[in-house]
Amino acid sequence: MPLERPKRFMAVAAHPDDVEMAMGATFAKWTSSGSEGFILIVTKGEKGGRRTDLASDALAAQREREQRAAAKVLGAKDVRFLGKPDGELVYDLDLLGEIVHWIRTWQPDLVMTHDPTVTFLPWREINHMDHRVVGELALQAHRCARGKLIYPEQLGHGRLKTHTFPDYLLWDASEPDHFEDVTDFMDRKAEAVACHATQFPDIGPPREWLNRWAASIGQPHGMERAEAFRHLDLRPVF
Repeated sequence: MPLERPKRFMAVAAHPDDVEMAMGATFAKWTSSGSEGFILIVTKGEKGGRRTDLASDALAAQREREQRAAAKVLGAKDVRFLGKPDGELVYDLDLLGEIVHWIRTWQPDLVMTHDPTVTFLPWREINHMDHRVVGELALQAHRCARGKLIYPEQLGHGRLKTHTFPDYLLWDASEPDHFEDVTDFMDRKAEAVACHATQFPDIGPPREWLNRWAASIGQPHGMERAEAFRHLDLRPVF
């Protein structure tokens, strides 16, 4: 089934900058068309400092400020931080419950996250363990968010409600099958990526290399610039 623009969508990412890098133009495209977009960042990102001299605590604080600025550029309605240690994520039921909490809070039609099945990324880098853990937990949260007896302490008495939704889009997928034409939104993506100054101070203007990347994705599919995803359609078949 073709994917329609969601009315409400949620991105679940391991680190500050993951959303902007992977699907910032799609995020801006949808919010510009009236969708409500939400961002959940799991870690503090305090160890992602190959290009900064900041200590971990200062880096974490700066990366949160950078993420808030980038979310504003993309038109996000809300951005939240779970504050977990960078590089130390494991499959954890408490963390799963926190993701479920925000799905039940924001009630999205679609969730976007890391593809947890990918080990080797197309740009010749080993996928971050945090990416795979967050992707797996975000997928498992679908079953949990709809169940009345799963994390029941979140429900009832004026608290949250159960929630289900029909679609996931997974970024950095090795076999993408959904491509968003983002030709008109690459400037917004570049502006959002540039907010993450602690991460990209020495690799050239984001607009140049991001456009080359998006062109390599889009042009084989008849689009000037695109972002790629794996689409999971969870509509019942029986």
